[in-house]
Amino acid sequence: MHYLRAFFSALLTTACSLVVVLGLAALLAGLALYHLRPSSTDWQTQLQIPLPAALAQVLDHQARAYLPSDWHLRSGGAPSTAISAQAKQANGPQQPQGKAALPATTAAAHPAVPNTVPSNGRASLIVPIGIAAAVDWITSPTVARLLGGTQWNTRYGPMAFEWDADSQTQTLVCQACSATLPALGSNPISLPELRIALQREGPHLQGQAQAGALQARWTALLQRQQLDIDLQFDEQPIRSVFAAFAAQIPEVEKAQIDGTLALQVQLSLPSWQLEMAPQISDFRVQGLGTETLPTAPNHCPRRNDLPVDVNGFLARAVIATEDQRFYQHPGYDLAAWQDSLQHNQTRNSSSNPSDPQGKPVQPLRGGSTLTQQLAKFVYTDGDRTALRKLRELLYTVELEQTLGKEGILRQYLERVYWGEGTCGAQDAAEHYFGQSPDSLNPAQAAWLAAMLHRPDYHAQRWTNTGRIDVRRTQWVLDQMRMLPPLRMNQRERQRWQRFVTENDWRRSR
Repeated sequence: MHYLRAFFSALLTTACSLVVVLGLAALLAGLALYHLRPSSTDWQTQLQIPLPAALAQVLDHQARAYLPSDWHLRSGGAPSTAISAQAKQANGPQQPQGKAALPATTAAAHPAVPNTVPSNGRASLIVPIGIAAAVDWITSPTVARLLGGTQWNTRYGPMAFEWDADSQTQTLVCQACSATLPALGSNPISLPELRIALQREGPHLQGQAQAGALQARWTALLQRQQLDIDLQFDEQPIRSVFAAFAAQIPEVEKAQIDGTLALQVQLSLPSWQLEMAPQISDFRVQGLGTETLPTAPNHCPRRNDLPVDVNGFLARAVIATEDQRFYQHPGYDLAAWQDSLQHNQTRNSSSNPSDPQGKPVQPLRGGSTLTQQLAKFVYTDGDRTALRKLRELLYTVELEQTLGKEGILRQYLERVYWGEGTCGAQDAAEHYFGQSPDSLNPAQAAWLAAMLHRPDYHAQRWTNTGRIDVRRTQWVLDQMRMLPPLRMNQRERQRWQRFVTENDWRRSR
């Protein structure tokens, strides 16, 4: 009897201790989440915390009045369930203004639905948190020490935390990490592993980042509305950059890549505004076989075997409209690329797909040179992704070495698409004007070149209206005149502008 009484006493003590510990843990967790609550102007996201259905029922019916109005429940895959009558209103305007890699799964806000939590299965508690407050909390030494050795699932991939007490350094290791940078395309950029070591002093963060052999130093300023990051890649082999994406760029294994790269990056979150200042030296590529391109099959139908004159009006017009620094750059144009980066970010920052007059926003600008365009439609696909641009760059650099400028221009003119199923200069000149490309006058050459950025659109417009895009063609003529060596004087330019304006330009068939 004595032993039985002692057993029940120990059991009761253990149960009470467990209840107290769980209660304290729940209280601390609740206080932490409450501390992370954002204001309406904060950079914020939402945590999705899995709950047993029984606990969700308790929260739904018993503790509703004690929980913040912007916390709500979601049952299974259904829309979220409001905890209080005010949750529906709170959920409306307070949409997340940004997202960050946090130690929990994030969830977008959902409209409130009637208060119903299933009696079986699982539910989730949706809690808004401020990103800046969360980063500040996670990087504090006390919390960083507790997080050390743990792993969390984030929207960017599994994130493991490490803590070095001697150097007060927290390291985040993201396996199979991926993120989307709007400035570099809509598809995510993936890395097998990304290690970010950080040290913190007040709102200032600093440390190192490493992806394979690619290394960088970084500093950041943490504010309630944003995080501004400066990333500095000291001069290092260009091959290290490509090796970080070797699993997704098959050319890395067979290509010999030489040269060095230094890069300075400024990134602002949550807007994802990106500025990059690369410096490339002695970039060379061998082993991709681009020297065989002139004898490789051409899918474009050729009307005769005469090569296109790379010094004629059409070649000049194409350079004027597509790549005015064609003879100056080494295949890639860093200035044009940076211009397109800023253009695309300005375009993506627009919340409306159309301007006030209902016209569509400007299309994405690629910043590609003629050599890069040739590499794209011969060797890579047409997806607007950063990885495709890296693959394209390898072929671009080797094409410059193997074919030279005139060889690249000739191959471009023989292979580029010109709308309505036509491709190549021979086919296009005969299709639209019934002439050979070398017999085109400047205005005709300018019109064909003006088509290249949207060939099907311009061809359809010509079919529907019987007229050309006069303004764009005149712009191409102006660009042609400014290219050295001069092939048109002022009187000739005015003559062709009048010719463009005054003629109906019915197409020859």
